Amino acid sequence: MALARAERERAIAWAYVTKNREMIQPIFGPATVHFDVFRHRLLDADNSVSSLKHIQDGVCRVLLPEGDGPSAPYRWEYVQTKAQPGESTGTMVTITRT
Repeated sequence: MALARAERERAIAWAYVTKNREMIQPIFGPATVHFDVFRHRLLDADNSVSSLKHIQDGVCRVLLPEGDGPSAPYRWEYVQTKAQPGESTGTMVTITRT
């Protein structure tokens, strides 16, 4: 649990830094949140989504105040790309108002 909390807090901090640096306002209303994940070892669909929960929580806390529940107006998309040996891994989040 401590690791999950640390990852969630790191994601929240990243979202605050990005929000302030890019001067992004919170998004109310419909939007699409797209996760591009670059990994050395790909996960199945269920594990891929659950492994991004801490990032999703951080983005919601800072940028998407209507939350990530079933009644929220946000659509979530997930794409994995296999990173080659020596390439960087990570996650890129793109939010588009719809």
